[in-house]
Amino acid sequence: MEIFIQDIVEEFHVPFKDPVLILFFIFLIILASNLFVRKLPIPNIIVLIISGIIIGPNGLNLIERNLALSLYSIMGLLFIMFIAGLELDLNEFIQNKYNSILFGILTFIIPFSLSLPLFYFVFGYSLLASLLVSSMMSTHTLVSYPIVSRLGLSKHKVVPVALGGTILTDTLALLAFSLIIKIHEEKFNLSYIYTFTIALIFYVFFMITVIPKFIRKILGVIESEKYSEFIFILFVVFLSALFAIISGLEPIIGAFIAGLILNKFVPNSSILMNRIEFIGNAIFIPFFMISVGMIVDLKLFFQDYETLTIIISISLLALFTKWLAAYIYQKIKKIPSINRQLLFGLTSSHAAATVVIILIGFEAGIVDKSILNATILLILISCIFSAIVTEKSAKRIVIQEKMNLEKADVISESPKIPSFSEKILVTVANIENIEKLLEFSIYIREPDSKNSISILSIILDHKYSEKRILNLKHELEKHVANVEVKDSKIDTIITVDYNVPKGITRVCKEIMANILVLGWPKDRGYLEKIFGEKLQNILENTNKTIFICYFQKPLPVHKNIILMTPPFSEHEEGFFIWFNKIINLSKQLNVPIRIYCNLETKSYMEKLLINMKYLQNISFLIFNDWEDYQSIVSEDKGDDLFVFVSSRKGRVSYLSYFDNQI
Repeated sequence: MEIFIQDIVEEFHVPFKDPVLILFFIFLIILASNLFVRKLPIPNIIVLIISGIIIGPNGLNLIERNLALSLYSIMGLLFIMFIAGLELDLNEFIQNKYNSILFGILTFIIPFSLSLPLFYFVFGYSLLASLLVSSMMSTHTLVSYPIVSRLGLSKHKVVPVALGGTILTDTLALLAFSLIIKIHEEKFNLSYIYTFTIALIFYVFFMITVIPKFIRKILGVIESEKYSEFIFILFVVFLSALFAIISGLEPIIGAFIAGLILNKFVPNSSILMNRIEFIGNAIFIPFFMISVGMIVDLKLFFQDYETLTIIISISLLALFTKWLAAYIYQKIKKIPSINRQLLFGLTSSHAAATVVIILIGFEAGIVDKSILNATILLILISCIFSAIVTEKSAKRIVIQEKMNLEKADVISESPKIPSFSEKILVTVANIENIEKLLEFSIYIREPDSKNSISILSIILDHKYSEKRILNLKHELEKHVANVEVKDSKIDTIITVDYNVPKGITRVCKEIMANILVLGWPKDRGYLEKIFGEKLQNILENTNKTIFICYFQKPLPVHKNIILMTPPFSEHEEGFFIWFNKIINLSKQLNVPIRIYCNLETKSYMEKLLINMKYLQNISFLIFNDWEDYQSIVSEDKGDDLFVFVSSRKGRVSYLSYFDNQI
């Protein structure tokens, strides 16, 4: 027994030696980063790097950076560059090639040329180190692209320019980096130039002409064998990386080129693309990011004045040079300043190629730890800054475009509610609340709607599920019978699922519901706070109009409807739906609506109400102090029905003041 306990204690000595224990901690970190990152205003990549700093030799020293971890790290390194090439839209690049080439050259040359003299003359780094840092400064990663996509601006005229510029600037930076490595290895001479030129021409020719035919032939043979298809893709990546090494290039360039070549063979929405991203983002890339963090030494951040100066200089210079490139492009192409801000926001973040270049340069001995640490901090600062600038400018563009459309539209003076076939889904967690939720749904329903109201209840998968379904069905039918439904048809849906939010979103798609009525969520448990609220999961996985209801009193006893409408709500896609439903509620209850909003929203609503021929029982109060919205609530004497309008996080009218307070 003593020997057994002693063996366990030895296994837990740091750094850990047991491979199972090491893998347990690493996967625990990856899992935790995925769960907690949505609660934090920083990208997942930063959480993983910080985790690596904490568990690495310069932190708690739990895990050492050994050969096995390095192997996974190399896989992640190549996966980053491969996926970067795979996700780039080459068609957009071709369609906007001249603008993309112009911007790509600007966003490469300006950071490179301004960084080189700073690090060589001011900080006194060697020429090779200065060249390597300068090539790193010229790269960028489109970390904030999902923001643009979410707001529906992926086809905006400057977005393809940013995408195409990324292809060019990263390719130039990686080529420059590859030459710097060869010079450092003292392999750069006249003979090497001849050999490298011939090998590069042969490599490009081989990858462009031979490999695509090979890929097309093999994929045609193994199309039905999904595992073989995925393994073949990996084979092509490492084949390209190997040929790049033989040609005198860095393997990361080979992986990047493999992504560009496989671009047309792996559609973005394909199952194969899903598998590639899943394996890369779930395992290999997190391993790489954690291993990068394990090299970082936080003590060097504050070791001396010079190190701190380097950190500040790199961060400011990186942001300024990317802004300058966007500014010069704006002046040349004469685009609006808001478009320049979006272009700058998209291209100001440093991540994938940046960390790859600086890590290999550090391991080759070209740059020291102070540069590596400063680069990690640059990734953190630039990613957060990029997200803020991109979201702010993208929202302004969305609002401007919508306003321009309204001005150009001949019927903009009287906007109309679009016709749609409504389908209301009422979800029931507490069966005692069903009658109030159903009553509310009947009030907001269109009088001429042909679709029934569906009541949904989710039962978690259990060995007694069938018995519980029968009992619940009986209870639902009893409560439905107590509600006066008039001409409204009501049907019940009871389904089994292992997860309530997933079950709700699944049924929502199956019956094509466009309005979802939920009960107010109960107090959150400890685990729910950690792993995400059910309501939040539903919001993230549906794009439906959702009414979240809490009724302390019967609906007919209310004297007023207080509608709190944040700025820019009229620009949201679901505006017409919820606004019409509140009007229906007002008509059914025969109570006035008091709307708190700003002048722009008031003007838009008034035009809409004129077209709806419904001006009675409506009053407006201009309200701009949304941080103090609780002052309106405090005036309630218990007779008012409050309706708070809130968009999903990241949308143009989203206000964080409503979070966790209402």
